[in-house]
Amino acid sequence: MFRTIGEFFADPLVQSLSVAIVSGALAGLISPIVKGRIDGRTAERQKRLEAVLARQSRIIDAQADLLRETADALWSIRMHMLKVAYYWRENQQDKALAAWQQYDERAWDLFARFRTEISRAARVSTTSAHDTLRNLYYNTLIPVDENLGKMHQDQLAGRNPSWGSFYDDLFGAISDKIEAALLALGKELHLSA
Repeated sequence: MFRTIGEFFADPLVQSLSVAIVSGALAGLISPIVKGRIDGRTAERQKRLEAVLARQSRIIDAQADLLRETADALWSIRMHMLKVAYYWRENQQDKALAAWQQYDERAWDLFARFRTEISRAARVSTTSAHDTLRNLYYNTLIPVDENLGKMHQDQLAGRNPSWGSFYDDLFGAISDKIEAALLALGKELHLSA
């Protein structure tokens, strides 16, 4: 009736039960450890993903600000130039002188704002977008500004420059160049259709 321990464990039923109990105990100990490691890795990946998404969101916000601020600076410069040319073209000397005074007072700040946006473009946009804005600044806006100043001085000296063609150029070709630069910037930043 009494069996020895050796006989007891020699019984196949006891052996199967022993293996099942030991396996269950090991599974109960190991599975929380494995699950914890998997959960930890998943949480780390989730944190990294959230950090990447937050960074991308900040970059997109900065790019949208760049486009908005650049457009504002460019169209402000153009509008101040247009006012001067318009009033001289229409022979409204008092208004032309007031428009010139306003342009002369604001031009430095407007050009500095645009130049600041060009520098920001070097950090938050492509090289192509940055180059487009630099080209517009140095090869279009600076020469137009210099020409406007010369024409204003010529007008004051009584030489009557061609304000009509200057106005038309500002309204047409220069506006087209500004619009093209803004569209190119928007496309480079994937912020336009």
